[in-house]
Amino acid sequence: MNGTRIRAVPTALLALPFLVAGCGGDGTSGGASGATVTDSAGVRIVENSGSGSWIGDDRWSVEEVFRVGGIDAGPDAQFGAVISVDVDAQGRVYVADQQARQVSVYSSEGELVSRAGAPGDGPGEIGAMFMGMFERNGEIWTIDPGSQGIQRFDPNGEFLGAIPFNIMSGVPIRMDEIDAGVVAQRRSMGMDGSTVGGGDAVATIGTETPDTLLVLPAGEGFTMQGGVPQYNFFAPEPIWDVADDGSTVRAMNDVYRFEIRNPAGELSTIVIRDVPPQPVTETAQRKILDGVREMMIQAGAPPQAVEPILAQATFAETFTPVAQVLLEADGHLWVQRTGQLAEVVEEDDFDMQDLGAPIWDVFDADGVYLGQLDLPGRFQPLRMIDGVLWGLDRDELGAPSVVGMRVVR
Repeated sequence: MNGTRIRAVPTALLALPFLVAGCGGDGTSGGASGATVTDSAGVRIVENSGSGSWIGDDRWSVEEVFRVGGIDAGPDAQFGAVISVDVDAQGRVYVADQQARQVSVYSSEGELVSRAGAPGDGPGEIGAMFMGMFERNGEIWTIDPGSQGIQRFDPNGEFLGAIPFNIMSGVPIRMDEIDAGVVAQRRSMGMDGSTVGGGDAVATIGTETPDTLLVLPAGEGFTMQGGVPQYNFFAPEPIWDVADDGSTVRAMNDVYRFEIRNPAGELSTIVIRDVPPQPVTETAQRKILDGVREMMIQAGAPPQAVEPILAQATFAETFTPVAQVLLEADGHLWVQRTGQLAEVVEEDDFDMQDLGAPIWDVFDADGVYLGQLDLPGRFQPLRMIDGVLWGLDRDELGAPSVVGMRVVR
């Protein structure tokens, strides 16, 4: 399959670098999975309970196939704030570091091959609003909407030119890569900085004529008021994914309910699980604000500009139960849980990167719950590419490594 970008933090945080159906029918039960299936006007509604249908050796696992970085790494493999990982057809691994404003290219054995970009605002340089990177048909694309737009480099780091990125068409909230190209969820803003209603469009970027794949419900976690960003942390936000065949999954992250549409855009399946909410305590609010403050300053926002924004921030009463979702071309649905955030945030060594739990619920192509896949240590996936989860692992001192974990089915 192609690469799918996964982010563990709430959607409202993803723009920080830039912003200094019916019922009825007869139900059938799914045995050990605890799934109840209802057909409603051709839409399959699957309500899941229980521990899933995986038994013994049926359960999936992961095995490490790549690692670079860590506390003992040399200067060629030290990372600041990794925001993207990609892999090309030759097995080279591309790592985008927002803090360094650079893309490092490694061989499949973890040896540094080249680097692309450098800090700055000129051609071939990457600005403070660096938001992501993709390998596209032998080129490195860096997404830097506040400076040069979409910049193109060859694998040796040679600058090839830039593609305009019109930020007035919408602030990119999340980006993804599919066969059709790079797509972005963009939140439209009015000329006065206020948010335009109607939800976020997910459309191709870097193309002469953008192709809109889907339009999402309006999110509540991030808006603009008079040109100033307003954050309501853990308020409902849309989450989505697009499979290689063009089928899509979408949901609001405050409820465990996912709508799957076929490549023609027709609703085919609704997947549901009952997940109890967790309250957002005052201690959690304080630690979240501390973590966001650090993220914004690392992204280049002046401290004097950060404090007024955080002073206006609000919080939902409960944590959102879902961090992210992934849809494979074969129909398997992956859902990353936020875990026991009420407990995690209270810990003394809480880190913002711990907001997404290393626990993924996996459903089959019919929407029936298979079970949970537990990822090792503090590994946080950013991408799935050809059956390998690519992301970050951190040791006991917090030093990051870029790791590839193959899913063993």
